[in-house]
Parts: sequence; structure tokens; C-alpha cells
Amino acid sequence: MTRSYATYRKGLIYLFCLVCFYSFSGNSQILEKQREYVRLQAVKDTVSPLLHYVGNYAVLDTDTPEVANGLTRIASEQSGTLFLVVRPNTDDSLSAECLLRVGPVRLFRDRVEVDGLEVSIPPIGRKPAMVKVKYQGRVGPWYRRPKVKISDEIELAEVIYYKDILRRKEVRVVESFLAMKYSINITENKEKEWRYYADIKDEKVWSPASDGMYDKEVLALGRLDRAGFYQSQTFSSDSRSIRLSLDTISVLGAMPERDIRDGSLLILSQRKNDNQQSNSGECGSSRFVHPWKLKFVNWDSPAEYLHLKIDTSLEKTQGAQITNGKDRFPIVMHVRNETTYIQIPIPPDSIRNHDFYLEWDQREEEQDCPALVEVEKQECIDGRNRLAIEVNPEVLPCRMTLTHRESQRSWSSMLKTSSGQLDNIGRGQYQLVIEQVDKGILKDEVFFFESCIEDTDSLGQDSTLMAGISGSNNPNAGEGWLFTDLNAPNGNDSNENEEANGDNGFPADGPFGSHTTGVTAYPNPGARDKKVRFQFFNLDEQNFRVLIFDGHGKLLEDGRFTPHTGKRQYKHTFRVDGSYIVKFLSEDYTFTQNIRIKSNL
Repeated sequence: MTRSYATYRKGLIYLFCLVCFYSFSGNSQILEKQREYVRLQAVKDTVSPLLHYVGNYAVLDTDTPEVANGLTRIASEQSGTLFLVVRPNTDDSLSAECLLRVGPVRLFRDRVEVDGLEVSIPPIGRKPAMVKVKYQGRVGPWYRRPKVKISDEIELAEVIYYKDILRRKEVRVVESFLAMKYSINITENKEKEWRYYADIKDEKVWSPASDGMYDKEVLALGRLDRAGFYQSQTFSSDSRSIRLSLDTISVLGAMPERDIRDGSLLILSQRKNDNQQSNSGECGSSRFVHPWKLKFVNWDSPAEYLHLKIDTSLEKTQGAQITNGKDRFPIVMHVRNETTYIQIPIPPDSIRNHDFYLEWDQREEEQDCPALVEVEKQECIDGRNRLAIEVNPEVLPCRMTLTHRESQRSWSSMLKTSSGQLDNIGRGQYQLVIEQVDKGILKDEVFFFESCIEDTDSLGQDSTLMAGISGSNNPNAGEGWLFTDLNAPNGNDSNENEEANGDNGFPADGPFGSHTTGVTAYPNPGARDKKVRFQFFNLDEQNFRVLIFDGHGKLLEDGRFTPHTGKRQYKHTFRVDGSYIVKFLSEDYTFTQNIRIKSNL
């Protein structure tokens, strides 16, 4: 989506264009403090094989008196905010002629003109386009007759006109509302701060920070009475490739009656690069994929299942389920006539405050090869949550992105070393994705961490907040894992050079600290007769002397350990309850850890 600006002496034009379908329905109020001056929409529940559709809604019949009079009324105005949805009515390229004229506004395939002043737009192709114009034209003579002209090359799906020139946030609310209703993708705005979807109260329901990987398709069900939004079924913008419904039977143009409470929204979004998920079937790569994401926003409905239909055949879908990283529910999938049908259980209300991901195994059989990426979840070890990560050197460099759902924050790093650790992770839901740039996803996992008592004590604040540890004192920070906050207040994003933050390592307000070099012991306290593990990071090929003492300083063991690729973990079993001291010593590094052993763990 592209937004262009042009300022002229006699007028100001703002234009927004998105190649997508669009339709509208209902005599209602989208904006709380602004009422539509003219709103033209198709009749609800219009089912006919002879009609053209945008999503689940028929296009306008511009020959009816209501639509014709409404367009004439808009054409008589010289300023305002106009939302148009046009549908190309040809399989060929559109001509260079004027496609639509409504008063001072003229629409061409590659530009919009207002009183002869023009601004370019992305060329309209074979897909419908949504155009928004904020304009103030010249005041014409009182006797000038309003002009309306619609080319046979296009059809109108929806027209909304505001007499006022709307503020930017108001525009985004209208855009988001229409996008959710008609499956319009508005995630690609070049201005990062305007990529979100907002509900009619301007609350974000899709955020590029927490949902940005899922920006290929965004579909919505729900009910918002003030705006006349009731949707128990929706289609993708092309009206055929994707269908999402609370009902098992789908008829294009129909809206099945289902009990949905006012204020409820359900957002299903699809990952754009799911065509790269084939890497998940390669030997050693991640076997599970999460191509779809499900978000519940004040959802209140007795419906038990969602029914998703996709016009592609998904062959490798063993172990299909939805998960929030903690809870899992099986889903039913089957393929018929190159179409995939998915029945998704709606989770209980008590856990809907977390996002759910559709997950399945793309492998047909077990693979006998080393993993390209290994991730180990360590919950409340020494009072801290961690993710220990090992990456096969053959796939370096690769990008790692960690997203925290509750705060809608994301952090990203180009991994240049094969091992590391995300430390001091706060309570909440996280998605970790590790991928080779332009090649595919190596690891895709969803985690849920509970809070640790020590985290709350050390922070002195609510445990749902995230702690951060600066890596500035790490001599290897320049070559290690340097994280960029993708949506920090200062506007950092993934396009910035990670080395710009090299002096800081992990951002001070980030959700984790860094361990680019070191040793971590877990579990601690440990259980009698069970192994305690010592994980080494970036200390390969160093010959360590291992000394283990009891609580009185008596030497119990004197051994050797050399970490290397494939073996960076030292293990020891303690047979007696009590306190121990473990030391690792090499020429370049020394590590000491107190270990407690309890029999009742």
C-alpha cells in the first residue's frame, strides 16, 4: 500500500490506493465523532450467480436511483474525504482513459486528478482497487452541473463520502473497518506507523509488531453494532480462494445467523512467506510450521468451531492442532478436489487472551540427521526464564526474530555465531522464528513462560513486565547476537544496521539479556539422582578443568571437558542432598556456580 502526497497552491490532495476488493453495507456510523455525508452500499445477503462480488458482498448497481442520486450529491461537493472501491470489469489491462469521474475527482489507472492537479498511484491491474482521496478543489460557479461518469471497464463496490477532511487516525479507522469486513490487505503501508488495523474505537487489533509475519491475508469475523458490522462468514477479497465461517455450509453472498455479542472480533491472518515453509521438510530443519495465526478480541459467542476452506491442497499436515505455546487442541483437516477443509475448535474463554497458531508437521517420516537449529526452553532456572539456542554453522548467517505478544514488541538479530541464549525472559507468549534470508524458515516455535518469583523481586514491578540486561560489557558483543528492537520508541526497525546498536548489545528495555559467551547451569536447585546440565556458549575447543566441591570445600571430582560443535553441554549427577560448588577453568575463561540439590524436587 502506498500513500503519496502533493501540495498545491489551489488545493491539497492526499491519495491512498490498495489493489484489493472492497464492499460495504449498512446505514451506520463508523467514526464516533464524524458521520458519513453519503454512504452507498450493496444490499445485504445478496445471493446470485449473475452478480460480481467483492469478498462476500455484491457490487453496486449504479443504475438504481439511490446510487445515481448519491453519486450526484457527492459530485456537487468541492472538498471532503472520499473512499472508492472499484472493480476492474475486464481480464485485459485497463485503458489510459478516465475510469471514473465524481465531481472534481477523476480516477485513472495510474493517477488521481482533482481540478487538473494530479498525483500518481500504483497502477490498477486486474484486481479491484481501494482509493481514498482527501481533497479541496476549486469552488465552481453555482450553475455548474455535477458530473458523474463511470467507465464500462470498472464496477463500483462501495462509495463513502465525508464532507469533512478527516484526520489521519480517523482515516485509518475507516480503512481498517473496511479491510476487516472485506478482507482487504492494508499491511504494506510504507509508513510503518500506519500499518496497523484498528477497531472502531481506534484500538489495534492487528499490529505489525506482534503480527507482522502474518500479513499475506487478514480475515475477520465479529460484530460491531455501531458500525453495522455483523460477519459470521467472510471470503478473501477474490471471493473464492479462502473462506472463513462459523457455519459448515458456505454460500457466497449469504450471512448465516449466528449468536455473536457486540464488540466481538476474531482475526485470522496468514503468513506471507508460507511458500518458503517447504524448507521445514528438509532434513534437519524445523518439522512444525505455523502458517496461520488466530486472535480473539473480546470474542463472545457460543460457536464451538471455525470452518476454514483454502483452494489449495495441503498434503503434509500430520499432527494438526492449534496452540498458544501452552495449550493445544487438535484440528480436523481433509483434502477434496484440490481444496483443503479445516475445522478449528474455538478455545475456552479463559485462555482466549493469548494468540493461537495453526500448527502441523510437514514431514512424512522421521529423519535421521542432525538438527539445523535446536532450541531448549528453560523455565525458572535460577529464577529466570531462558531459551538456549544452537545453530548449525552451515546455515549461518541467519535471522532470528522473537515476538512478545502481550507488549506487541519484536526483536530481531542476524545470528553470526552458532550458539547463544535468550536470558531473563519475562512472563508471556512468545514466537521464535529463525530463518535463512530468502531461503526459508529453519525453526518456528511458540512458547509460553510463567513468571518467576525472583523476576518479580528483582524488578520491583509487575511480573508481566519484561526485564532487560545490557550486553555492553561483553567483549564479543560486536560479533555476537546484536538485537534490534523492531518497534522501539526511537523508531528502530529491521532495516537498520544491527551494528548501530553494537555498544548496547540487547536493548535496555528488551525482554531478555544476552549470553554470547558463558556457562549456564540448570536446573538449580536440582533433584537428587538426576542430572544437572551446564550449557556452554561460544567457548568451543577450550580445554576446561572441572572441579566439584561439597559445601565444606572438599574436592569430590576433578575432570576435563572440551565443548565443541554437537557437544556443548556438561552433565553431572549429584547423589546427596546439599550444596555444591562447581568450577570450570581454562586458560581464557573461569566459571563458578553454587548448586543446591533437594530430594523432594
